[in-house]
Amino acid sequence: MLLDQYYKLVDFWQSSKANRQVNWDRMYYVNRQNAIYGNGEALYYQERRHNDQLVGALSTTYNFSIDKHNKVALGLQLNHTKGMHYKTMADLLGGAAYTDIDKFAANDYGIWSAEAQNDLRNPNRQIGVDDKFGYDYNILVNKANLWGQYARTRSHYTFIAGAHLEGTTIERDGLMQNGRAPQNSYGKSGAAKFLGGGGKVQFSYRPTGYHRIMLAAHYDASAPLASNSFVAPRMQNNFVDRLKLEKTYGAELAYSFRFGELIGKVTGFYNRFADGVEQTAFYNDQEERFTYLTMSGVKREFYGVEAAMVYQVNEKLSFNVMANVSEAKYINNPYAQVNYEGMSTATLATLNKWTNEVNNRNMPLRVIADGMRVSGTPLTALSFGANYNINGWFFEANLNYYDRVYIDFSEYRRLSNVVENYVGTLDVVTQNLMFEPTYDELVTNGGVLLDPRNGKVVGAFSPKQEKCDGGFMLDLSIGRYIRLKKGKSLSINLSINNVTNNRNMRTGGYEQNRDDFYNTQVARSYVFSRNPKYYYANAFNAFLNIGFKF
Repeated sequence: MLLDQYYKLVDFWQSSKANRQVNWDRMYYVNRQNAIYGNGEALYYQERRHNDQLVGALSTTYNFSIDKHNKVALGLQLNHTKGMHYKTMADLLGGAAYTDIDKFAANDYGIWSAEAQNDLRNPNRQIGVDDKFGYDYNILVNKANLWGQYARTRSHYTFIAGAHLEGTTIERDGLMQNGRAPQNSYGKSGAAKFLGGGGKVQFSYRPTGYHRIMLAAHYDASAPLASNSFVAPRMQNNFVDRLKLEKTYGAELAYSFRFGELIGKVTGFYNRFADGVEQTAFYNDQEERFTYLTMSGVKREFYGVEAAMVYQVNEKLSFNVMANVSEAKYINNPYAQVNYEGMSTATLATLNKWTNEVNNRNMPLRVIADGMRVSGTPLTALSFGANYNINGWFFEANLNYYDRVYIDFSEYRRLSNVVENYVGTLDVVTQNLMFEPTYDELVTNGGVLLDPRNGKVVGAFSPKQEKCDGGFMLDLSIGRYIRLKKGKSLSINLSINNVTNNRNMRTGGYEQNRDDFYNTQVARSYVFSRNPKYYYANAFNAFLNIGFKF
């Protein structure tokens, strides 16, 4: 059956270019036919999602010198942000009307149910172009930051120490009463309050004018991002469970040098983040509703070495080298909080528990994320470049190498109640625990290992995270700077990127949360779990910039 589906899809995809494009004429036709022979409701439409911000800020700084070597700075920052989140109708695509109800909730509870209403205060409201619908809420954030810094400077060294105290409030103000959360969607949520702060120290030593050693350390405890502080913010006022100050601490050691015509800097760094909050949202096929998944208590670790050097051969020619070799990964299994749109509070309480099959105890739901890499950037990056200048002309070539780019992992596929749970057995002679899956199977597919005597988790493995292949890219640039009369100038620059047209360079991507089965447990022809979405570097491209200064 899967093979038949596959060939049908391939035939449909390859038979016509039109099958690979959005059929706008068909959408208009369906909407107009429904207006004539149906209920008039637009089945297709375009919407705009707005995330507008109104910000007011006040900042003041006071500087004074104790003497020529010692200086102090004090400051106060006040900030108020009103984030306005809503959507509007952009185009009905030929349709006659649109009713502001949630179609998925209508399917679950009935079209005339209260749960289907996006706004119980204005039920069954008819929507036209530019009208707000679906959701409408504001996020209000107030911040006050008091800081101070002391600096001592001498001929061969500089010492800097600073500290700050920060207060933050976060609040949601719902402007619609959602039918799936009638008690906690309209009006204000009440403010979550955070009092944090931190400090930093930095010491720089310059034995000569061409060499400098810098050592720095910092600690910071700050409020979580407002965008991560609410569960299902489009629908309700509920704050994320276990919402805490997010802690950051780290250190940096850098050495800047110059040996003749060679100039460079080498930096080693370490940063650790604790009590973080991360969110993802997706359509859940099995539940047939939108799903929010929040991780709290997230711990991440970043460390590595960066280096940059320039060698000036003469006044016209120079070479440069840059390198970054780093690590960025999760170092714990965070708490998980799942929310389905329209689900009751009582059901949610049971949803976010994981039943231990050995002792039948309810355990907090977790994401098995320990060891997963942070995506979005290559963890190894190298670049070699050459620059040549003559008579106003300049030429530049850069050969870049990128490696260790990881695909963003699916938190949903790594929930402790989604990955396989394995109950060990006791060796009758040694009384040692044994598990049926091999180590390679655990590393590839993941799993939670349970002690058969007490149900204790003795190990948790996350399904293997995909790493993209490394590769090279060549970029070229040519330009001319022309001085004109009366201080005017003209600059022309042509940049040619990815000269070798490398179309296989994956710059990132993400695992899909979609299920491999329909809700009837019929297998899909497209296996979402084995087919992540990928991002690719742009193919061969060029830019011409012309600037005139007058």
